Amino acid sequence: MNDNRNLHVIKAFTLTELLVVMLIAGIIMLGIMEGFRLVHRIVLDKQTRLTENMDVYDAYYHLENVITNSDSVAVDENNNFIFYMESDCRSSLYRENSFLMVKLVNITDTVLKNVSSLKLIKSELPYISDTVAIDITYRDTSSTCWKFIIPVAVEKTFAQTMEEKEEDSRYE
Repeated sequence: MNDNRNLHVIKAFTLTELLVVMLIAGIIMLGIMEGFRLVHRIVLDKQTRLTENMDVYDAYYHLENVITNSDSVAVDENNNFIFYMESDCRSSLYRENSFLMVKLVNITDTVLKNVSSLKLIKSELPYISDTVAIDITYRDTSSTCWKFIIPVAVEKTFAQTMEEKEEDSRYE
């Protein structure tokens, strides 16, 4: 059973060649492991930033919900903003140290951190709404200002106006 196969014989390495191959393989392995460590740090940094951004987005939408669902605002002696909906106190908003707090009924919640100022910009014209301005300073010393417009209180809704008009009209 003599096959016509070509058998390749690998000659044995010398000791120096074997050591050089081991050294190069070790350097390559260290480079690969350092690359994995670098990728892991980048992923953790991105995940941390995404979490922080989600907290900021949550705070923004929570504040928007509190402010725009009210129809008027008053400022008390402690510079707390009290929001009203149809003459009922709905919530209050205040700054404590650098935190922005919102109080809904008996629940107090921290909404935002790094708030440098909270102010109400009053409108001189009756048909333009007041605006709540919140200045935020980030850790890299950049700052931004969020402005929320408080809706003008409507005396009658559109549905009520239409009902009154329909009462005066008769269909034949």
